[in-house]
Amino acid sequence: MSYSKRRVTVLRLTVIMNLALACFQGSIATADEASSADTSSAEYLLGPQDQLAIKVVDMEETPSTPMRIDPNGNVDLPLIGSVHAAGLTIGQLRAQLVEKYKKYVIAPIVTVAVVEFRSQPVTVVGSVHTPGVHQIEGPKRLLEVISLAGGLKDDAGAKVIITREASSGPLPLPNARNDVGGRFSVGEIELPGLIAGTTPSKNILIMPHDVVSVPAADLVYVLGEVNKPGGFTIHTHASISALEAVAMAGGALKTAKREHSRILRVVGDGQMRATIPIDMAKIMDGKSPDVPLQAYDILLVPNNVPRAAALRAIEAVVSVGTGILIYHSIN
Repeated sequence: MSYSKRRVTVLRLTVIMNLALACFQGSIATADEASSADTSSAEYLLGPQDQLAIKVVDMEETPSTPMRIDPNGNVDLPLIGSVHAAGLTIGQLRAQLVEKYKKYVIAPIVTVAVVEFRSQPVTVVGSVHTPGVHQIEGPKRLLEVISLAGGLKDDAGAKVIITREASSGPLPLPNARNDVGGRFSVGEIELPGLIAGTTPSKNILIMPHDVVSVPAADLVYVLGEVNKPGGFTIHTHASISALEAVAMAGGALKTAKREHSRILRVVGDGQMRATIPIDMAKIMDGKSPDVPLQAYDILLVPNNVPRAAALRAIEAVVSVGTGILIYHSIN
C-alpha cells in the first residue's frame, strides 16, 4: 500500500473514532441530563428573601457581600443586570449565570451558595416542644417537620391538622376539604399509625407556608374517692371507659360509694352538664358492662359517709388500743 493510501486510511479511521467518541460523550451527557432532571425536583428551590453568595472567578465586579432575592424573585448583578432566581435550583441558577457572563469572561467559573434560607417557612403550632415558624430546606415530610419543631410533647393528641394555601394545590388526603372561602385546603392525619409505621403513605410532603397543628390530647376527669383524682389525657382513643379512668386514678378508696358513681357530661353549648348515674361497684366486679367516657367527661365517685365514719371509728379504736399496749409495755 502506498504512503498516500495509508494516510487516507488513517484519516478515515481517525474520523470514525472521533465520531464514535462524540456519540459516546453525547450519550453520557444525555444520561447526566436525565439524571439531573430526575433529581432536580428533590433539590431546594430558591425563593424570595433567600440570601445568596454569588462569585465569578477573576471578575472583581461581583459583589463581596451576600445579596437577597427580592420579592419579585430577582437578583441584581453587575454587568448582566436583573436575573430571575425564584423557582430555580442552585445548579440551574449557576448555569444561567455562566451563560450570561460568557459575554464578559471566557469559560466563566461561577459559584452560588445559599447563606440564609428565608423563602420556605412552615408554621408548627400546638403540642410540640418548639412551636413557631421553621424554614425548610428542600422537600420535607410531615414527621421531619415535627422533628424540626422539637418533636411531640407528652400531652399531644392523636391527630395532626394540616392547612395548605389553595395556590399550593390540594392536600393529598382523602379527608381534605376546602375552607368556606376556598383559600385553604384542610386535612387531618392520625398520628399513632403514622408513628408506628403502619400508614407510611400519610407521611406527606409539606409545602412552604403550610400550617401544621398538633392539638393537645382530650381529657377526662376523675374526682371524689379515688387515690389520684385529676385530669387524664386520651392519647390514642376517641374515648376511654369508666373502669380505665378509675384505674388511671389509682383505684377507688375504701370510703367510696361506688354504686352511686355518676358521669357529668357537657351538653348543648357547654354551659350545662348532664348527670348519668353508673354503678361502678358492679362494673368493677364484672357484673355490669363498662361505660365509655367522652372527652371532658367528669367521673365522680362519691363518699360513703357511714362507711367513712365507721372506718374513722375503727382507726380511733386501733390507735387507742395501740397506745394502751405501748403504755403497759413501758410500765
